[in-house]
Amino acid sequence: MMCKTISKTKLRLAAGLMSWVLLIGSGVLSAVADSAQDQARKAIQANYVKRDAAASRKDANAYWSYRTDNFIWISKNGKRKTAKQLKPETVKMFNAAESLNGRAVIQKLTVKGDTATVLVKDSGTIVIPVSKTRKNVIKIAETASDTWVKRNGKWLQSQSKTLTAVLTVNGKTVKY
Repeated sequence: MMCKTISKTKLRLAAGLMSWVLLIGSGVLSAVADSAQDQARKAIQANYVKRDAAASRKDANAYWSYRTDNFIWISKNGKRKTAKQLKPETVKMFNAAESLNGRAVIQKLTVKGDTATVLVKDSGTIVIPVSKTRKNVIKIAETASDTWVKRNGKWLQSQSKTLTAVLTVNGKTVKY
């Protein structure tokens, strides 16, 4: 049996090459992960923008189309409401409002598989006529932890938990 010896130089070259392969491989995996994170961020932020536009148009169906059927909202005090409970309230609010506008901005996003956890800052203004000469201007600023799930290639919001919220009516802070 013949045994070839490999020189130390060739071993060093092989080890160096293996290190480069591992380094490049981990870089590719990291880029793929970053890409998935970036893609989720873009898609979810786009859904927030579309949701806010639907609210401005007072289109309840479009407003709810970015959520799962089993969507849950959790208030900062822990009170829970389902999509079934919230949808009629949304329609009522849209019908009462003269105008609505809102803006949601992602602060932080973490993706694990087909689930994304999003820290989002949300603000909005609702103008509701009270009489022919008087209107209530309601402003809200909140921070929420939202959960999004990817289903059939689309990101849908399955839960929203309010972390902080400030509500004003005609400039006066209201506890709720």
